[in-house]
Amino acid sequence: SFMRRSLSVAAIRWYERALSVPGRGFEGDRRVRYRLGVACEDSGEMVRAFAYFLDLYAEDARFEDVAERVHRLRPLVVGT
Repeated sequence: SFMRRSLSVAAIRWYERALSVPGRGFEGDRRVRYRLGVACEDSGEMVRAFAYFLDLYAEDARFEDVAERVHRLRPLVVGT
């Protein structure tokens, strides 16, 4: 919906700013990147969302539901 997409776009801007703030630590950085991926996916930016989730997957495939998101988005982004 328009409202969800608008909120996601605002969230993307907020999370991008949060990434530039020092002192979050590794775990905090991962959580921000995960939420940024979710916001990108919600706003329809599947390629960008996939990139965030794939990076997280490379670090720790068991983090949150990253593995499921990578497997679900891969065909949409890379093709079958």
